[in-house]
Amino acid sequence: MAEADPVSQDGQQENQQENQQENQQDAQTLTFATFPIPLMVEDAEHGVFITLTQEIIRRLGISATIRVSPPQRAIRELILGDADVLFPALDVFFDAKQAMPSQDVSRTDEVIYVKRDYVFTRRGNPPLTKLEDLKNKRVGLTRGYPYARAVEYAFDYKLDYSQTDEIGVRKLMLGRLDAFIVEQQSGIKAFENAGALASMQYDAAQPVSEQDVYFATANTLEGVELAQRISDVLKAMKQDGTFAEIMSLSDVPF
Repeated sequence: MAEADPVSQDGQQENQQENQQENQQDAQTLTFATFPIPLMVEDAEHGVFITLTQEIIRRLGISATIRVSPPQRAIRELILGDADVLFPALDVFFDAKQAMPSQDVSRTDEVIYVKRDYVFTRRGNPPLTKLEDLKNKRVGLTRGYPYARAVEYAFDYKLDYSQTDEIGVRKLMLGRLDAFIVEQQSGIKAFENAGALASMQYDAAQPVSEQDVYFATANTLEGVELAQRISDVLKAMKQDGTFAEIMSLSDVPF
């Protein structure tokens, strides 16, 4: 009887170990952490990003739960290892000023959204479209909202924080603010909710900031692998049209 090739046996053992690791990851229930966003994350079962994530989970063939928490708690859940994935994630979440260094996370190469913030003003007033236009102005932001650093840490205008987009809209309409900076769709929805859609203006061609939005995972061997697997699924969904179909529910062009 011929002796087994020791090199072949080693290779088989390595493949078996890799398959076991992947099967273990598939067998355990992963936690996807997120936070409330109008239209995009209504609750753990509803919202555009929720529908997208549910389809990703289905295609990965894994067991997973989606947990909705306040923004800072959801971010910390990933950093502390209490969640396996955070969505939607932006670089600003892991800024050193928040004691959440970016080297603690990995991310998908495929983005799910480009977050664009705009300056909204009252119709009839001179339009303000760039950060330079806001010098010495009273500018409203929404507390806890992931603004780009260039927006939140500018010193040429006076910032006024509100707990919700709708409160910021009402302040603008009452003349307590000169401008309100918010993401396009969230802003439009807030003006609609406040009954002020016809009273606002903004330039859709001139966002004051743009940030990639993605799925973040732990910066571990397992986390990096998971991020790559999610990226692969996202790429396939973009190629077969499923991604565009889901994201079209947000009325945002992709």
